[in-house]
Amino acid sequence: MYNKKGALLEELVTALFKRAGFNVETYTNKYGFEVDVLATKGNYNIIIECKQYEAADLSVKSLLFEWESKGRFAKANKTIIITTARNVNKYHYELAKKLGVCLIDDNTLNMLNSLGDKKLKIRLNELIRFDSKGYWRRRIIKYLIYVLAIGLVLGLIYYKILK
Repeated sequence: MYNKKGALLEELVTALFKRAGFNVETYTNKYGFEVDVLATKGNYNIIIECKQYEAADLSVKSLLFEWESKGRFAKANKTIIITTARNVNKYHYELAKKLGVCLIDDNTLNMLNSLGDKKLKIRLNELIRFDSKGYWRRRIIKYLIYVLAIGLVLGLIYYKILK
């Protein structure tokens, strides 16, 4: 188990996403508000909020609504809230699912931390619903469209020159 004091939770989350193959930035204000962890893979962006509250004073419901809207504003592909709060319950997980936010608790975080790199990548991708095959398929299609567009432009230029 990890020590949850200070910035260690953010450090653990950063290390997990790096192990899973993501590029990671911490404490970024890229979107006009602070994001604890920003994980990216190509054009796929995940904003992650880490909350280390032990007491019941954390309003998980408010947190879910706040970060769902921040995720939409940032045009993030996924928003994740990782919390050590003890008052997370079934209602919160159902609400998170409806909002499209991934809610990760202490137990899930400890489980992820105990996995080897390969299993971590698989399990983390399942949690965030990251479709790596679809991601690479979209990247290849985007590249092919780009190449075709360049070919079309060059063809038109060549046609104009020869005319």
